[in-house]
Amino acid sequence: MRVKLLIVVVVLALAAVAAVLWVNRSPEPLILTGQALAPELQQNINQVTGLRLSKAGNQTVVDLKRTEQGWVIGNKGNYPANTGKIRETLLLLANARLVEEKTTLPEYYDRLGVQDIEAANATGAQVVIDMPSGPVDWIIGKTAGSGGGTYVRRPGSSQSFLINSTLTFPGDVKDWLERVVLDIPASRIQAVTIHQPGGETLTVEKQARGQANFSVPGIPPKRSLKSDTVANALGNGLAGLWLEDVAPAGTLQPAEDKVITADYRTFDGLKITAKAFETNGRHYVRFDVGLDEAQARRFAEPAAGAQVTPAPIGKPAETNPAAVRDEANRLKVRLSPWVFAISAYKYDALSRQMEDLLKPAQAEEQEEEEPAAVQEEPPEEVPPGEEAESPIEPDSEVAPEPPGGDENAGPAMEPAPDPEAEPAPEH
Repeated sequence: MRVKLLIVVVVLALAAVAAVLWVNRSPEPLILTGQALAPELQQNINQVTGLRLSKAGNQTVVDLKRTEQGWVIGNKGNYPANTGKIRETLLLLANARLVEEKTTLPEYYDRLGVQDIEAANATGAQVVIDMPSGPVDWIIGKTAGSGGGTYVRRPGSSQSFLINSTLTFPGDVKDWLERVVLDIPASRIQAVTIHQPGGETLTVEKQARGQANFSVPGIPPKRSLKSDTVANALGNGLAGLWLEDVAPAGTLQPAEDKVITADYRTFDGLKITAKAFETNGRHYVRFDVGLDEAQARRFAEPAAGAQVTPAPIGKPAETNPAAVRDEANRLKVRLSPWVFAISAYKYDALSRQMEDLLKPAQAEEQEEEEPAAVQEEPPEEVPPGEEAESPIEPDSEVAPEPPGGDENAGPAMEPAPDPEAEPAPEH
């Protein structure tokens, strides 16, 4: 009887404990300090298929997607993303570890910056990482004080944490763009021709690959360049060209009389046409890319170590433009669907006119007048019966000194007759 009673008591006690645990159970997964912030990411970082960042009011900052062509930005028309920044962000998240539990009280979340992102006054950002096993998401709050680290919280969980890493993310989609549009050095450019809407045309060019500075044909009479290097800025127009923003090409359609066209030709046949215009206080450009095979043959260079066979007279040297053709095709696919916002400095290089390269006309007129203001001395009077010496003209040639002569000596003199010398015999 006592044994049965004891068994009943034990069963009731276990049932009571189970009931307490059931009532107080938490739907949240067990998260322990010391573990990785995102264990799934740490183990499968190369399996990430997407990354989204949102801010206050659940506004999307950037929607990054991994495609067969690489990472793109969904909320920028699938324009290519900065893969270096994405990798840096994923590594920071993968290496972050929870170091300390913080508050579970919602009224204190704003102090840590871990409020729900739907709130209009939220100061943190929500990161969602798409994995094959499902999304991993965290609210990333404020940076801790002198001890370092960042406050975080899982959406839907009351528990907040301090992690060991300082996590900060760019808050503008433009900061996630692949910024480099083109980087073609001036040494590769053979000619640039800029067509203004009013019909004016400016060309700068090089006659050979090794030419130091671009020459400018068609300079007006009595005008001159500001310097020998002034045209080089035009040749640098496609070097280090970075975007400030980007949009699908069809979203901006300026009037044709507002568009400046700059045609670039490289020595190896690459042909890039830039259409530049201004609107809403910003500078834009769109591109078309092709191949000029005649240009490539005209300036063909033999490969290193190759045996050169002179081409028949009147026929250009043969060349293989396959590599440049592939480059042209890649650039056309990448650039033609877009219109790029660029800096005012780069826009200037795409839109210059002849007058921008020349010395001011008034200054040149003053330079021409200065020699005329010098008073020349009247020529000396020559006594009757003597001939005046003809002055040596600046461009006249002076007879060279005989070999072995003293270049500092005066003019050669006839030797004076010796009164004691015997007369020369007559023949």
